[in-house]
Amino acid sequence: MATPQRSYSPAFKREAVALVTAERTVTEVAQELGMSAKTLSMWVNTERKQTAAAELAAAGPVDPAAHRAALQRIAALERENEFLGKVSAFFASRTR
Repeated sequence: MATPQRSYSPAFKREAVALVTAERTVTEVAQELGMSAKTLSMWVNTERKQTAAAELAAAGPVDPAAHRAALQRIAALERENEFLGKVSAFFASRTR
């Protein structure tokens, strides 16, 4: 038999999330509050996504040219990392 779903007030949710973000684990806070860790984890993830979106929006518009340049630099660094991985594997195989 399924347990009925509990309803939590927005204020309760904010306080529970604040307890987790104060360097306590989701499991600890959920046990203390007598609730599901899964539910609390979803609240924390939602809060983190909303905070990240707000910070991104506050950063202002992105210059398309700078964005393209950053993507090109990332691609170049990924190619360099791949090459360095192959080189290190080659030299590691030669020393054995």
